[in-house]
Amino acid sequence: MKKLLAIIFIGMLILFSGCTDKKVAIVKNGVLKFDKTLTVGEAFDNYKYCKNVKWESFTTDNGREIVQVTCDYDFNNKDNSKESRELIKQKRIGKLEIYYQFEILKTGENQFQLRGEYETVYDKNGKVIANDNQSSIIEALGDLKHIYEDEPLL
Repeated sequence: MKKLLAIIFIGMLILFSGCTDKKVAIVKNGVLKFDKTLTVGEAFDNYKYCKNVKWESFTTDNGREIVQVTCDYDFNNKDNSKESRELIKQKRIGKLEIYYQFEILKTGENQFQLRGEYETVYDKNGKVIANDNQSSIIEALGDLKHIYEDEPLL
């Protein structure tokens, strides 16, 4: 009986170890040049303005390996500017989803680069009211620095 349990346990370990996403691990465990004191994962997973942080990877149609981290931004936090909170109330915004994409480089050295920052704005009923699929790398880096410093984006 003990042998059977041991075999089942080892089998489950092998099965679950294969489920970890290596591309996500590369980004989560990696550091960015502007701040090597935190990993990307530590910065996002501990950012107090992010709720429901989700990590995923996918391959684009032209073969690029992308890791995306998504969070629901806490726009009701008192640290956000009063103007931002008022605008959100006026526009009846229900949820602000922010996502960053990192591209795995084909150097074979577990390197990656920032691809962009994007956001989707939802109304109180969950309907998309704005979708920003364009961002400059400079803006994205600026916002990343706020995330690393645990400062509000709004």
